[in-house]
Amino acid sequence: MRVEEVCSRRMFHVPASCSLLEAARHMRDRHTGALFVTERTATGLRVNGVVTERDIIVHGLANAADCGSTPVATVMTLGVVTVDGNAAVSDALRTMLAHGVRRVAVLSELRTVLGVLSMDDAIRALGADWALLASILQRERAHESIEGSKEPLFL
Repeated sequence: MRVEEVCSRRMFHVPASCSLLEAARHMRDRHTGALFVTERTATGLRVNGVVTERDIIVHGLANAADCGSTPVATVMTLGVVTVDGNAAVSDALRTMLAHGVRRVAVLSELRTVLGVLSMDDAIRALGADWALLASILQRERAHESIEGSKEPLFL
C-alpha cells in the first residue's frame, strides 16, 4: 500500500507569527494535532517547520509562556520530515521511527506537499488490511467445514 493512498489531504498551516493560543484554537477547530508553520515567499508558501499539540504544552505552557502573545516559532520543530507519496506505508513508518516523529509530510513527484501521513492513518490502513486477511481466513474455514466428510469416522 502506498502512502499517497492513505495519507490525509487535509493540511493546515499557520504563519510563524501565529500565537500559541491561536494555533491551539486552529487545532481544536480543525481536529488536528499538528500544523505546518509557513512563510510567504515570491514563489508561494514555504513550509519552515511543524508545531504540534505537544510542542504547545511541553515547550509553551510548561515554560509558563503567555500563550496569547508567544509565537509558534518559539516552540515549533524546524524542518519537516518527508516521504515520497509513492513510498510504501512500511517505509514511511521506518522513517517515522528513525526520526522519532508521529507525522510526516507526503510529497508529490513535483516535491509539493500532498498531505500528511500520521500514525493514525497508518494504523487505519494496516488495520483494514488485517481485517481483509481475517475475512479471507474466515471464508476459507467456512468452506472447509461445508466440504468436510459427512460420514462418521471411527478410531
